[in-house]
This record gives sequence, C-alpha cells and structure tokens, in this order.
Amino acid sequence: MSTETAPSTVQRTTFLQAVERVLPAIGDSNVEGADSVVFSKGWAHSYRDDMSISAPIKDLDTLEAAVNAKKLAAIVKKLKADVIEVSKTDTALVLKCGTFQGELLLQPDTLSHAIASLNLDAVEWTTVPDGLTTAIALCRLENHRDKYPVVYFSDDLVIAVTGFRWNYGKVNGGPMPTFAIHTETAKALLSLGDLANYSVGDLWAHFHTENGAIFSAKVQDSAFPAKVILAALNNVNTAEAVFKVDMPKDLAETVDRVAVFADADMTTGTPQLDVEVSGKHIKLGSKNSTGSAKDKCALAEALPEGVEAKFMASVPYLQEAAKKV
Repeated sequence: MSTETAPSTVQRTTFLQAVERVLPAIGDSNVEGADSVVFSKGWAHSYRDDMSISAPIKDLDTLEAAVNAKKLAAIVKKLKADVIEVSKTDTALVLKCGTFQGELLLQPDTLSHAIASLNLDAVEWTTVPDGLTTAIALCRLENHRDKYPVVYFSDDLVIAVTGFRWNYGKVNGGPMPTFAIHTETAKALLSLGDLANYSVGDLWAHFHTENGAIFSAKVQDSAFPAKVILAALNNVNTAEAVFKVDMPKDLAETVDRVAVFADADMTTGTPQLDVEVSGKHIKLGSKNSTGSAKDKCALAEALPEGVEAKFMASVPYLQEAAKKV
C-alpha cells in the first residue's frame, strides 16, 4: 500500500524559480534519470557532465525525490494559487494548489552520487572581482564550433579567442587563478544573474550567485593550448587605443532593427552584422536572400582623420554590449 508523506508548503513563485534555475544543467532525456531535478536537504539540483546547478529551496528541506525537471517546471508554471502543498508517495511527487492536484512519477535517482562528489558544503569561497559578470558577458564569444571554445580567466583578465578575433576584459579585485570554462557553460552561468563568490579546483570551478544558487562548471584547461593564450596576452599588453569615445545610447535599438536580415556565420553559428566605425558614426548592415537593412548611430565625437574600422560582429555580442552602456 502506498503511503503519502506529510505535505510541505511552499510559495509557488519560490518553487518555480528554484526549478527553472536548474534547467540549464539538465542532462540527456535518453539516459535514465539524467533529466531529473533532484530535491535533497532544502536544495534542488541538476547535473550533467560539463555543469551542475544547485538552487536553495528551504521550504522543502525534508523532500528527497527525483522527478523530470522540465515536466515539473511546466506544471508549476501553469498553477495559479500562491501556495503549493508538496508531498511524496512511494511512486510519485504529489502537488496540490488550489483546486488542482497532480502526481509526477518519481524517476530513478542516478545523479545524487555525482552531485555529492562536488562536495559543495566544503567549498571555500572567494569574493568575485568587481565586474566579473559583465566581463564574462562581453568577452564570451559564440565560438562553440571553433577549436578553442572557452572563456579563459587569469589574474585580472577574462579572455575569449577564436582563430581570427579575441575579446578581453579586466576586472578589479584579487588575482584569479588560471582556468577556463566552455563558452556554452559560461552562457548558462550568466543566466543565473550576478556572481557573488567563486572557487576553482582541479576539475570544477564553482560560482555562488547573488540569488543563492551554486553553479559548477567543468574546468577546460586542457582544451586551450598555452601558446594561444600567450599570444592573446601579448596583444592585450601591447594594444593601445587609437581613439576612445562613449558608445551610442541607441545602439541596442539599432542592432535590433538591422539584425532582421542577419544570417548565421558558418563558423560560429550565430547571426552577424557588418560594422563600420568612421567619421562620427557606427554604421551597421545586414543582408540575406530575403532582404537587407542598414542604419547608423551617431558618436559623441568624430574619429580623427584616417581612423576607421570595418569588421563583422555577432548580434548577441552587440546586444550584450549595448545593454551595458
């Protein structure tokens, strides 16, 4: 005979936020239990080989269960009442909310051993340098198809490099150890919001976010040859700005308009815009088989005579840069 545990009550929004935070690290649905959210000791966990996310949910500190993460998020998102009663039978997670009652079948817990191996309770945290979240967002290249698809951290630098371009940013604070994480892992990390603390080990880099979640990223140092980063560092150390001017306030709106006809670059897989910086404008353009568009933003100050630049830039990068203006 199936027995139901005593219900715990949790705010619907709190429950939904915790479940949605762990979704970026949900594993392969074809592998038994890999697509689960695991509830244990007041936390919701997800895990796959390259990343893991743990989100606190203290109102459910007695719940021990593993269920399909996406199905749970879809159910909770559609509920209307403010409070959910959560309990468990031998075979299902039971949700009661207003007049609604649903049961989500339990999945085999195949992840807890891997989550435990992260040893999150023993992590020694260091405060992140000022500006680290922004630096990752602006430096990360959509280079997952390239040979070196990582974001690299060293001392006060955040760097991403492809075969023909590199982005770097400097942060303020104590020096960081040298390590790298996959560029798509960095994208998932940014989805959790601002970073508060971090810790780097031989296999995993852990980030503690402002909202209390913990993001663990597999360290990718072996995928990034030292000679590549040394070349980029030399460029960083020797590069001198020819001209500096504030970014236009209307850049984000201009990018959105022109990006309608932006085609995906064959190397990176992301939409690209033509960019020309000259005179007193940043000019943007796009063209594909369905049409074309161009527009421009005025600079606060004209570039010196003979100073200009033409290049391709990814739409996500320009959008992220414009957000930080």
